[in-house]
Amino acid sequence: FPQNRSSEILQIDADQKIVHGNNNLTLNTPLEIFYSRGEPPIAEKMFFNKHLNNVLRVPNELENNELEDFCFFKFRWAWNTKGKIRILRDFAPENLHFEIRMPLSLEVRRDNLIEDALNSLETARVQQEDEQSSAYLFRPLKIVFKGEHGLDEGGPKVEFFRLMIEKLFGAAHGLFRTNTISGTCWFSRNEMRRRLNDYWDYEHVGIVLGLAFKNATHLDLCLPLYFYQKLLGCHTTQKDIDEVIPEFSSSFKNLLRESREGIESLSLTFSVDKEYVDGKNDVELKKDGMKSLVSKDNIQEYVQLFTKFLLDDSVEKQFAALKRGFVQVMGFNIELLKMFEPHELKLALCGREDLDFNALENAAEYSGYSSESATVKYLWKVLKSLPVAKKKLFLKFCTGTDRAPIEGLSSVKLTISKQGGTLPRAHTCHKQLMLPDYKSADDLKAKLLIALDYCEGFGTL
Repeated sequence: FPQNRSSEILQIDADQKIVHGNNNLTLNTPLEIFYSRGEPPIAEKMFFNKHLNNVLRVPNELENNELEDFCFFKFRWAWNTKGKIRILRDFAPENLHFEIRMPLSLEVRRDNLIEDALNSLETARVQQEDEQSSAYLFRPLKIVFKGEHGLDEGGPKVEFFRLMIEKLFGAAHGLFRTNTISGTCWFSRNEMRRRLNDYWDYEHVGIVLGLAFKNATHLDLCLPLYFYQKLLGCHTTQKDIDEVIPEFSSSFKNLLRESREGIESLSLTFSVDKEYVDGKNDVELKKDGMKSLVSKDNIQEYVQLFTKFLLDDSVEKQFAALKRGFVQVMGFNIELLKMFEPHELKLALCGREDLDFNALENAAEYSGYSSESATVKYLWKVLKSLPVAKKKLFLKFCTGTDRAPIEGLSSVKLTISKQGGTLPRAHTCHKQLMLPDYKSADDLKAKLLIALDYCEGFGTL
């Protein structure tokens, strides 16, 4: 259904049935087959259908997690990213089964964040009628930082997720490793966890990701695109390793170009050296792999199996636990998740990294100032001259997150208010910048940078 022709061929009747003229519209899947072959020659947005994205809601037949033979939610090419996200949130059990819900309140300390959060979640779980139910995770989240004065109208919640991601993905926690070349994180292969079969921490990570999605909070995740492909059940390809472990990717490419004699001189077998596993045992890539020599004839198979081991087999339990936690929070039929393309799922969880400050300026509102005020002009001149890292810090200072929403910064209604004092202040819950009147751009820049460097906490908000 190309967008520019939808009015000619599509009508939605009162029963939300799709009709064409006097006949029910029969849809096969030629476009889906066409779209799944790879990068389409026609831009995907040409197939977005405004009637589906703006009108159609999650129907009753999905209430019991059942997809009928015909269902528009199967046709992912008809939905834009924003529409897909709305579907997943509409399908949350609280919207289908519960009219009133008490918030899921987590009271945490910054210096004991993870343990406090897990204890609060466990308390909420056991206080339910059915302790095995995950319904407590469907409630809207409320965060209280002990000893800090800040009502959770958005700011503390965003700060909570930012700190949780920093800790869970940090080197000290040992769950993920950051690649020094690509800057992306990937699962650690921890022998102690493997022997104890202890992967609960990864399930907790999945719960955090799910809670952030459900509570419309974007995360600063350094996970590669392949992570989102795995969530969607995509198969491993050779190019996937480029971003995850680029040093192996380079070695594999060199190996594929090697001559027959060169490969044979390496005396490789279909196995992975213990150095890359647990330090104790080699791992066979296929049956009798240690007895199977790698040659020019089977080098492609060797590279494919080694890539699959690095990206899938060696982190299978870690990823399975994370996905289990994520799906537990979402509470939807897993088929709905498949509506997303990997880059869309990443966008849904992380927001946009590209920051258009011209769009932010055009959408800004003022109190005590106007767009023509000298101090306001100084502010935008300074902001646009800052490096990306400082722009992100300013956005976090004012909104609680350094990411733009899916619609971009044009959808962020930043209010710039006049106030007395020396340094700028912010109310992140209301996206409000409290800006003193400055005599020059240099003076404003100096004071703003001081404020940005000391912006953590809610004691003054």
